[in-house]
Amino acid sequence: MPGILFIILAVFSILIWIYDPASFCTADACQEIPGLLERSWYLWAAFYYTVAATLILALKRNRFIMLFLAGGLVFHAGLIATGYILTSSVCWLCVKFFGLETCITLIYIIRRKDFGHIVKLASGTLSGVMAALALVILLVNPAISQTETIIPVVTLASDETKSVSLAEINREPSKTAEPKATEKSEPKPAPKKYLAVTTPDGRALSLDITKKPALVYANWCPHCDDALQAIKKQRPENRPYMVITYLRENETENSIKKLEKNGLSGEPFYFLEVPPPEIQSVPVLLTGKGVEEA
Repeated sequence: MPGILFIILAVFSILIWIYDPASFCTADACQEIPGLLERSWYLWAAFYYTVAATLILALKRNRFIMLFLAGGLVFHAGLIATGYILTSSVCWLCVKFFGLETCITLIYIIRRKDFGHIVKLASGTLSGVMAALALVILLVNPAISQTETIIPVVTLASDETKSVSLAEINREPSKTAEPKATEKSEPKPAPKKYLAVTTPDGRALSLDITKKPALVYANWCPHCDDALQAIKKQRPENRPYMVITYLRENETENSIKKLEKNGLSGEPFYFLEVPPPEIQSVPVLLTGKGVEEA
């Protein structure tokens, strides 16, 4: 039973890795330490689970296997603790996996009866094959092809919300699309065609989002990196305004680091202290009245 349960955990780990870990792990901890040796933790987990399953199914219960399972639990607990120390956040998916590992380990320790020889042979062979497959994947570390990034588009002062790719909203830049400086020290409510923001040095600006959209995102948002990675592929003159909202401490430094991390070094960015009510989540492309759809 424990061996089969470890095989199931391995299957789920591989599926999460294939689908995209960022879609499941949204905690800062997973963003800070996404893997080891440029391999996702889900690949390492799949390898560990299949090795554990093979040992359990191929050998009689012994202390070595118990120590191996206990070591895996200690490592996983340490990984969760490290993520919390570095980011003050916890990935609850990782915690759930840890809880399942703990339960399976306890079942192995306290169980008194094995499956029949045929069942053990079949499941042991399966786990061995999966362990070899996981090892090959770890060594090759293939890239998973990703579908085109889709970002919700919201029109300011409108209830309309839709999702499009960046390619659909790109257009030739306009000279009137440059931000207009104001003489006020604090951003004030702007006309619906403008978005009131501030620069990193505290100047108030009004961005004309009828000419080109504003990508509104948060520095602490892990899956916002997908949108930034997609924007990196666009020509500089076709990129939207970079607007950071849901602000925390050290936003200027964090903004520079996040843009550099996603290949957008030197890209201008702005701060939006209070997002408009049209924005319910990030990332989102914010447009103004008069924006023509591509």
